[in-house]
Amino acid sequence: ASMMRVERPADAAPGSLLSVITPSGTTVMVVVPRGVPPGGVFEIKVPDVSAGSLGGSRAVAVFGELEEEVYEPLPDLRFDVTDKCESCFLFFLVPCIGCNRSTMELGDNEVILIHRHLCGGSKQQRPYAQLGEVAMTRDCCGASKLVSDLTPVNEQGEGGLSPGWCCSNEMLVREIVKHLQDRKVKRGHIGQLKKLDYMYSVILDMRSNMPLVLNNLGIKFKDETALDYDPAPAFSPKSFNLTNNFCPCNQIAVTLEAEEALINQTDCSCSTTTRRREYAEFGAVNRFKACICCRGVTSDLGDVTPGWGCNSAVVNDLVQGLHERIKRRGTIGQIRKQEMMLVQMEALLKQTDALVGRLKLPYPPTQQVMQRLYEREPEAPTPPAPW
Repeated sequence: ASMMRVERPADAAPGSLLSVITPSGTTVMVVVPRGVPPGGVFEIKVPDVSAGSLGGSRAVAVFGELEEEVYEPLPDLRFDVTDKCESCFLFFLVPCIGCNRSTMELGDNEVILIHRHLCGGSKQQRPYAQLGEVAMTRDCCGASKLVSDLTPVNEQGEGGLSPGWCCSNEMLVREIVKHLQDRKVKRGHIGQLKKLDYMYSVILDMRSNMPLVLNNLGIKFKDETALDYDPAPAFSPKSFNLTNNFCPCNQIAVTLEAEEALINQTDCSCSTTTRRREYAEFGAVNRFKACICCRGVTSDLGDVTPGWGCNSAVVNDLVQGLHERIKRRGTIGQIRKQEMMLVQMEALLKQTDALVGRLKLPYPPTQQVMQRLYEREPEAPTPPAPW
């Protein structure tokens, strides 16, 4: 598909349908999005086909740049995440606990962390949507750790998961972080929102086609629900330097990406931390004031006072950027999209009811019709396996 620029006519209200002829000769029906003023320009996606291949012009509905992502089960992965340095140390203190083994299993929808030793063990199962964030820390000695809600770190820096030999495990930790991040995007809140965006675009596509069907059959139907085109926001990355100048060795840089925030931090001990956190996992984000003119940001990531403490412009810009992304791509955005989808589905049901009534189709159908249309033929029994 290719992109095409469309200018909004002065008499076309947001949510109304426009008929546009593409360069290939096809007729495309598009919805005027909200926020585009009269005379403003917005982009649509058009099919890469010629009019001749369709046998003439053809009406299609285009509602954005979304494409269906076919569900494919993610392959199972297994990692040995035993902390060998800790095991050797514990073996001399408590031999039954020192003889241990830890494994991490990445399934299609959840991650499983298993710890075993001679005296017992533990097992954690957590969906990818509840990982919170996937972070990697590296201290001044070169030891790397995996940090997430599955393996959290307390305020004293204790915790996390340091697989292998502590001073040579960077490649292993990076590989695990990469796989967890990929699966968190596909099966976590980001993946859920992308599915909702696609489902909503399909419902709008059906809603726009129904008036054509009703009009062709001579059915008078007044649609009281507007087509509410709501494309996924295209947030541009915004970077912030949140280092406090009173402690310049503790450097903090935050990049607000389209679907999550990237946090890079280096402390005074030369330890580095790279974190990625979805906006649905941020919780509350607020400004705070200290002393007379000091301004800062408080969130689940902690309290931050950038610059010399009086940089209110950076604080306001950061809080506004986070609020915008949390509202559209966080939990609030998911609930909002679901509510909009229910409104459009109810309007679609009214259109289908008008179609069924005009065709005088008996509803509900008879039992024989239901069995013929909806019931599947019983599958042949599987023969028993030979001994």
